[in-house]
Amino acid sequence: MKKVRWILAVALAIAPLVSLQAEPAGQTTFTENFATGSNVGQWTFGAPPWEQIETEGGNPGAFLHNYLLDSFGPMARTGYEASSIFTGNYRARNVHTLGVDFALFHIGYTSVGRPVSLILRNHNGTLYDLYDDCWVYTIGGKQCPKPNGVWHSYSFKVPSKSPTLPDDWGVMNCPGRTEQEAWDLVINEVDEVMF
Repeated sequence: MKKVRWILAVALAIAPLVSLQAEPAGQTTFTENFATGSNVGQWTFGAPPWEQIETEGGNPGAFLHNYLLDSFGPMARTGYEASSIFTGNYRARNVHTLGVDFALFHIGYTSVGRPVSLILRNHNGTLYDLYDDCWVYTIGGKQCPKPNGVWHSYSFKVPSKSPTLPDDWGVMNCPGRTEQEAWDLVINEVDEVMF
C-alpha cells in the first residue's frame, strides 16, 4: 500500500475549531480553540513528535498542526486515555453536533474524493485490547480539503437521543453485539472521538 505524506493542520472545532454542542435547557457549545497552548481533548494525529500548537493562522487563531505526518489516512482524535468534554455519556448530555475545521497544506499524493467522517469509539472497558472495541461512524458529505491551506468546516449530526442506530450511521467491529447494542454502548460512553 502506498503511503501519502501529509502536512496537515487541524483546528478541531466546536464552533471555531472542534465543536461539541449539547442542548439541555439551553444550548451549550464548547470550542477547542487551542488558545494559550491548551488542548482540552488532548487532540492528536497520533504522531506527537511532529505536532505543535501554532498561535496564529487557524480558523481563527491557534490550531493544532502536524507538519510531517506520513499516512494514507490521517486521523485527528482525542487522546487515547483522555477524559474530557468530548468523551462520556452523549445521550445524557444530549450532544447533537460535533464539528471540526481542517486545512491541508501539502500532500505527496492526491486526497481528492475522500470524505471526512466522524467515528465514535468505546473501549469496552479494556483500553489496550483493540479487538473488543465498538465503533460507530457516519461518513460526511464533504470531501477533505485540497492542499492549498484553505480552512474548511465540517459538521456532523450526532442524534444521541435516537433509540436506534440512525440510518446514516454504521457499526464497525463490535463483537457479540447487535447494531442496536453497539449504538447504545458507544453513545452512552464515548471514550474516543476521531475525524
